[in-house]
Amino acid sequence: MDEYLLDLIGRMDRPVELGKEKSLAIHRSDSWMAFREAERLDQAKHVVPLVSFIETEQRAELRGWAYFILGHIAKNGADAETTQYLISRVGYERDRQPLIILLERIKVLPKPEGMDVGPILELLKYQELLVRHSAIRALDHCSGAEVEEALADALDESKDPEDFMCANEVLGKIGTLRSIPFLEKRRYFTKRGFANSVGSAVAEITKRCGTWEAIQAGSVGRGKEV
Repeated sequence: MDEYLLDLIGRMDRPVELGKEKSLAIHRSDSWMAFREAERLDQAKHVVPLVSFIETEQRAELRGWAYFILGHIAKNGADAETTQYLISRVGYERDRQPLIILLERIKVLPKPEGMDVGPILELLKYQELLVRHSAIRALDHCSGAEVEEALADALDESKDPEDFMCANEVLGKIGTLRSIPFLEKRRYFTKRGFANSVGSAVAEITKRCGTWEAIQAGSVGRGKEV
C-alpha cells in the first residue's frame, strides 16, 4: 500500500496522551486529526490499495481503520461498487471491533434495491447484541421489500426491546405500510419510550406511504403504492 495510506492508518491508531485538559488533548491529537482527514477522502485511487490491505492485514484494529477510510471514500464518491464490497466483507470479518466499524460505515451508504445485503441480514440474529444492533442499523438507506420483510421476520421471535428500538428507527426511514402491523404488535412493550419510538416510526411511514386505513382495506403496496 502507498506510503500516504500507511501513514494515515498509523496516525489513526496512535494513542492519545491525556493530561488535565482531556478534551483539548483529544481534539489536538494526531489521531483525532487523522480521523477528520480520513472523513474527507474521496479519491478512487485509494480503493484498490485499501482492499488489498484489508484482505491481508492481521491486526483487527488496523483493518477497522481501513474500513473507516474506505467507507468515507464510498460515501464521498457515491461509489456503489465499493459499497457492495464493504457489505461483502461483513460475511468475512470475525473480530468485533472492525465488524462494528464496518457496519457503522455501511449504515450511512445508499443501498438501492438489487444490492446484495445478505451478509448484513445474516447478522440480525447474531448472539452478541452490539453486533446485532449495528447490523439492524446498517439496513438504513436500503430499498426494497426484501429487506423490510427480512428485518421483520428475523426479529419476530426476539425478546430484546433494544432490538426493536433499533428496528423502529430503521423502519421509520425505509419501511412501507407492510411494516406497520409488525410495529404496532410491540407498541406496548414496557421499556420506557418504546411506545413513542413505535409511534414515530408509524408516523414517518404513513407520511411517506399513505394511511393506516389502506392496510385495513387490504390494499398494501410498496412505497407510495397502496
